[in-house]
Amino acid sequence: MATMTKTGRISVKVPPAATETLSKAAALSGTTLDGFLMRAALKEARRIIEDESSRHPDDPALLQNFSISRMGPRRR
Repeated sequence: MATMTKTGRISVKVPPAATETLSKAAALSGTTLDGFLMRAALKEARRIIEDESSRHPDDPALLQNFSISRMGPRRR
């Protein structure tokens, strides 16, 4: 039996010029626009998390805030 993978959706408003630039970059890198955006966003997110973690290694609030933001709002 196949397992289903849950995915989320992020919607972003992008000006036409930015869409064109991002689409060109995706095509030049041989990937889809979705794949390109995901890879670029994750790379930047990991860089920020690493920078903040190394800047505040003993700050438990940083880890707590990260865990809360990762979980997102509770659904009822």
